[in-house]
Amino acid sequence: MEIGETTRRWKGIGSYNEASVIPDEENLGQFAHPPAQKTLARVKTAKRISLAKAWEENKKAMIENSRYHKELSAIISWENAKKADVELDMKKYEDLLEKKKAEYEEKMKNKEAKIHRRAEEKRAVVEANKGQALLKAEELAGKYREKGFNPRTVLFDCNCCLMNKYSLL
Repeated sequence: MEIGETTRRWKGIGSYNEASVIPDEENLGQFAHPPAQKTLARVKTAKRISLAKAWEENKKAMIENSRYHKELSAIISWENAKKADVELDMKKYEDLLEKKKAEYEEKMKNKEAKIHRRAEEKRAVVEANKGQALLKAEELAGKYREKGFNPRTVLFDCNCCLMNKYSLL
């Protein structure tokens, strides 16, 4: 015997239908005695809660396995692709910068070599002029010795005047 039949017999209700077996909460007092009323309310509440919980778990499982998972995968793959593109660009620019740096270093070394070459040429000119001045001094000293003259001393005849003639600029 079901609970509804017992309730119907106890109250003396003649026809059987779903409303008479499981009444609404507000009409519960009409069909059952107080202990059965509490039990029915607990069962109905437990059933409603379990159905809601099952529905919630089902919806969550559907959401976990649905398009959101696919969208997250698509976002992750997009992010990884963009990161790879950025790293490739960064590597390309690093290579370009290294190439430019090497070219600039070579250019500066060439400038340094050119400056060194010009300095060597200027040193050679100065050394040649020094050698010529020494030869000239030796020749004049030889002439003075031959002729027996004493050399005249000129106040402004010094090396500083010769330097102005062959300036380094």
